[in-house]
Amino acid sequence: MDPTTLKEDTDKFMRHMDEILKSCKIADSKEDVVKTLREIESSLHYMIEARNYLYAKDEEMIRRFEQDVEKERKDRKFKEKQIEQSQKDAEIK
Repeated sequence: MDPTTLKEDTDKFMRHMDEILKSCKIADSKEDVVKTLREIESSLHYMIEARNYLYAKDEEMIRRFEQDVEKERKDRKFKEKQIEQSQKDAEIK
């Protein structure tokens, strides 16, 4: 990472990476980044194929599921922003 990157930005990036690795059930290989990226790519391809198969079976179920996942992601992002804002407010006081 860029040495001028703020610690909070680095921490946020690492949280997101950990979340991706956890959701893909991938053990992080700190020594071999390329291997980890290949595993992420492979896992994503598998999920895409599964989604396409299920979409062909039951379009409405997949649409509802995707809406629920998107709502959950937005809620989590909103909570993160609230936490960041409250931390900034605490620093100002």
